[in-house]
Amino acid sequence: MILNEAKKNVVVSGDFEQTNFKLKADPKAFNILSDKIYTNKVKAVIREISTNAYDAHVAAGNDEPFDVHLPTDLEPWFSVRDYGTGLSHEDCMEIYTTYFHSTKTDSNDYVGALGLGSKSPYSIADSFTVTSWFNGEKRVYSAYKDENDCPQFALLTADGTDEPNGIEVSVAAGDCYEFEQEAVSVYKFFDKLPNINIDSVVRNIENAHKQYKIKTEEFATTTEWGNVTCVMGNVGYRLNRGDIVHTMSDMEVVLYFNIGDLNFTPGRESLSLDEKTKNNVIAKLDLLKEGMKEALQVKLDACKTYYEAKCLYDDVNRQFKHGCTYNGDDLRINPELPSSTKCYYTETYSHATKSQDVWSGYYDNKTEYFWKQNGYIGRVRAYLGDFYQQNRRVVLVEKEHVEAIGIDPSLVRNLDELPKVERASSTGTVNKCKVYTWSGKDGYNKADNWNEAVVDLKDGEERVYVEINRFEVKGQKWFTNNVWQMRQSLSSTKEYIGDVEVYGVKSVLLKSKAFQNGNWISLDEYLKREMTKFAPKSISKFEGSDSKADLLCKLSKVVSAQQQPYVSEKLSKFYELYEAKDTAGLARILENLDIEVEKSNEINDLYDEILKDNPILDLVDNYTTLKSPENLKTVANTLK
Repeated sequence: MILNEAKKNVVVSGDFEQTNFKLKADPKAFNILSDKIYTNKVKAVIREISTNAYDAHVAAGNDEPFDVHLPTDLEPWFSVRDYGTGLSHEDCMEIYTTYFHSTKTDSNDYVGALGLGSKSPYSIADSFTVTSWFNGEKRVYSAYKDENDCPQFALLTADGTDEPNGIEVSVAAGDCYEFEQEAVSVYKFFDKLPNINIDSVVRNIENAHKQYKIKTEEFATTTEWGNVTCVMGNVGYRLNRGDIVHTMSDMEVVLYFNIGDLNFTPGRESLSLDEKTKNNVIAKLDLLKEGMKEALQVKLDACKTYYEAKCLYDDVNRQFKHGCTYNGDDLRINPELPSSTKCYYTETYSHATKSQDVWSGYYDNKTEYFWKQNGYIGRVRAYLGDFYQQNRRVVLVEKEHVEAIGIDPSLVRNLDELPKVERASSTGTVNKCKVYTWSGKDGYNKADNWNEAVVDLKDGEERVYVEINRFEVKGQKWFTNNVWQMRQSLSSTKEYIGDVEVYGVKSVLLKSKAFQNGNWISLDEYLKREMTKFAPKSISKFEGSDSKADLLCKLSKVVSAQQQPYVSEKLSKFYELYEAKDTAGLARILENLDIEVEKSNEINDLYDEILKDNPILDLVDNYTTLKSPENLKTVANTLK
């Protein structure tokens, strides 16, 4: 990457004694440059070594992916093997021993530029191995810290080889789980996924890509509120709220930039928010704002069925989809069915499966369609019972319903695919049994997260449990379906309900009469029951732009109530509602727990009304307007 290093014309008048600045080569300096510049060290090692591999493939013109080995319990090391140009012995001895030495500063085809990333493994270990395949020779080097804590680089072996050119960097690793998590956060921004040895990491990366409903060459977005991430050279830089002032800056969006468009900090963990970088981000957000509706319509037009288009439409934030259609059909209202049909569903706080007649279809990922057949209702109820508290639906349809819903018939399943209902039997009773208590950990080795315990099943004490099979959580709602989600949910609710002791009960015990006669409550049901006690009658959740709302609140204080009484009243009311909105995150907690609370839409209706009456607010730049009282007054005087 070409660095912006503008030369300055400096004139020194007078005869002064002067000297150049120097860097002292001592352990302190090396430690700062190899370790202290990174806050997330595991992520830094994965990112820096992988972008070097990417650059090597660019230099060699190799479009194939490089290889990544993430640590496992049996193979506790991290390594990256590329198939690029390789490095000669002289280049290895120079690049890995010279800080700020880079061979990539003459082109924006490369990600690297600072000459620091190759030393990043020192941030997690005192030594690492570099293997170079270059023009028929294989050399193995050891990079290590000596007794004075100074880095050294030594050639260990040199042999002939017929393997392709390239470099492999390998370093001993500790927490396997941390490497897996950070690998997802790094590689989800790579335009070509490397070969990774752990399938679950690949699946998680693919799932991360799927969350973006709309994706173009310039941006990708979920259309929900969140943060802006800028991607340049396969590296994602997540912005904090307030870093950039823009109407789109509080949306979950990824912006794609060419190498050289943005400046970043030395550790490559965040952007350097200089004028050039800010201006380029703002320009891209402007492009996003102008192109969102068009991008959505393009994706809708590409849908193969009305059902697919309607599911996408319903899942997109309302501010971007006004006027969008599919083959000329309005997507705002669900089509009516020619006749009613049966829908089976589960409800919160109830194990029972209920049914009702419906006159329109559902367009979401919680509904499954089955061809109507007689004699399978027991299977339907048992099937939905496996999704307890997940608000799942099964709708039975015939050909006329499928045509009205607009769904591809191949997506409609047969009821005989559902498993037969198994009747569990149990004989005898026991007073005590072996269960497990959760340790609060979410380590890679699942057994380490649980401690053995013995409980009296007849003591009448209520206990909170999750079903476990091979120490993996089963049958829970999404917010408690693994130990990591359990920890997140318990942490967010601790302020309200305190600490909760969670028992792990093996699947086989759940079928026993002794367990069923005990006073047990599942963790997801317990959290819902307890948090319902703190749920208010209604919550006002603002869905507009926070930066635009901030502008309206500022305007409410300068608009003249005498000269502009109509808009003054509206702005004052908006300010009152905005200040009273949910800021403690209770709404999000309740929503995550699928606790239904009436949502007041008054603030959103008022927000839309003010912007509709005053289109100038969509044109003004918030940052410029709020920068000075004069600008704010000028805008205020135009409101009506």
